[in-house]
Amino acid sequence: PGKKLLYASLDELKKNLRGMLAGCRKVAMQYSPRNAIPYVSMVDAGTVELVRAQGSRVVSSADLVQRFEACWSAGQYRSHLEAGRVIHRVIQDAFARAASQAHAGKSKSSLTEHDLQQWILKRFRAAGVVTDEPPIVAVNAHAGDPHYAPRAVGSSRIRPGDLLLLDVWGKMDRPGSVYYDVTWVGYLGREVPAKYAKIFAIVVAARDRAIAFAQESLAAGRAVQ
Repeated sequence: PGKKLLYASLDELKKNLRGMLAGCRKVAMQYSPRNAIPYVSMVDAGTVELVRAQGSRVVSSADLVQRFEACWSAGQYRSHLEAGRVIHRVIQDAFARAASQAHAGKSKSSLTEHDLQQWILKRFRAAGVVTDEPPIVAVNAHAGDPHYAPRAVGSSRIRPGDLLLLDVWGKMDRPGSVYYDVTWVGYLGREVPAKYAKIFAIVVAARDRAIAFAQESLAAGRAVQ
């Protein structure tokens, strides 16, 4: 909605801007100070300078974008939870499949990261879930490689004593559906090594502190970014 003004020359652009911005002290644009939020910082510096030259102060439209583009409808929220139920069920079954293969012994285990990834995608298709990119299935050092992509040839076998990471996302195959995205880690052995348990405890504590910080701030009426 709104009025569109066309221009064919720089002088015409400046004239249109003067009329459009008359009396406007503050203008929200797709701008983020120091590019702090790259997703919203799309207007070029020259255009920002043109607007400022009209006497207007340019501020970020990030909060407006969040308000008008990132708020879900009730139907979208339901689609998110529906996808979540499918994804969590598939993840639990994937861990069980990996454990079963691992417990068969190193000599018999032939399940690879790519095999398990494709098995997850097959379960997605059967449940009506789609995804833009396949899930990440990563063992050991690969779990520390951001957005590792297991390949059909050369991906690692899943064996006893492995740390297994599953980073899985998807949405229902319907227009307007919202993605569900979650990452889980598991250890394929009888007892989790102390190093893994220590790191996991740190991450859990950080998550809980972040949630508590948001809850306390909102309850006190403090804005949180």
